[in-house]
Amino acid sequence: FSLDSFITVSNIGTGSLNWTASATESWINIFPQTGTDNDSIWISGIDTALSEGIHTASIEITDSLSINITQRVSLVINILADSAGPPPLLVDTVIIPTIQVAPFESNLLDLYLKSKNSLTHMHLPLNYDDSLITIDSVTSLLDSFIFITFDYSYDSSNQLLTINIASNNPDSFLVAGEYSFAKIYFTAAELSGITSIQSAQSEGESPFFINTIGDTLTPVIIPGQVSSSIPTAVEDENIVLPGKLSLEQNYPNPFNLSTNIEFYLPKVSQIELAIYNVLGQKTAVLASGVYSTGIHQVNWDGRFDSRQIAPSGIYFYRLKSDDFSIVKKLLLLK
Repeated sequence: FSLDSFITVSNIGTGSLNWTASATESWINIFPQTGTDNDSIWISGIDTALSEGIHTASIEITDSLSINITQRVSLVINILADSAGPPPLLVDTVIIPTIQVAPFESNLLDLYLKSKNSLTHMHLPLNYDDSLITIDSVTSLLDSFIFITFDYSYDSSNQLLTINIASNNPDSFLVAGEYSFAKIYFTAAELSGITSIQSAQSEGESPFFINTIGDTLTPVIIPGQVSSSIPTAVEDENIVLPGKLSLEQNYPNPFNLSTNIEFYLPKVSQIELAIYNVLGQKTAVLASGVYSTGIHQVNWDGRFDSRQIAPSGIYFYRLKSDDFSIVKKLLLLK
């Protein structure tokens, strides 16, 4: 079966919302699971075999600022034996993920497109709180599409990041489908807090797409969040290994000749630790393969895999396992 829809959570009264959401059935997937006023929840079906007939589920939404009052949205799915296939996607949609980081931590957000139309232009202005995160760079994931230009710009006065994607050839366009189209690299500030990354709706600045016959379309933008908080300190004379994969800040940082990177694995894992430049290009692989449980340390000598000496600048190092991916930023000074 196929389920592809969304709901918007809003307050018909006064005050603000700070909600969490969950699905009552395992065949329902929702994203994001936390939000504030007027945020949307994307609802999709998890690939599974549901029998013919009527199936019911609920989305339960709890607002912590309203004495934990829970509202339920009921879903009714009717599986027909002679179903002609999944229903079409009703509207072009961009999904921005939600992620949790620590202050000063660098990470990335994958922007995901679910489009029913083939597109020649995407204009995507996004608001965020620049007191909580700094945008380091934005990179395209559209290398497979020829004659497609990609650029982005900042407007710090309006806390606005604008991404523009356009075809410069009448025979070139973004095909309808579902795929990641850009990565936003960012660094959290010293302050703890939550910033939404959402569609800008200021006068004269709102998102729009253009399809291959020249129609201007209004997409749905599912907002994401970056939540930054300081880990709770635990006073203990003994060294306690963390319960999940972790990646430490490199030291020294900034560095000149070489730097050390330490990470912890809670179980035997297939991992890769790699260096990326600000364009999102992988330039060096520091560790790859199956590693045992425990703390590991590797050294980067400031050279690419080609053995070329890396120029001064900002780089990202990413630890990826089967279950997790963590990104941090380092500074090389020559």
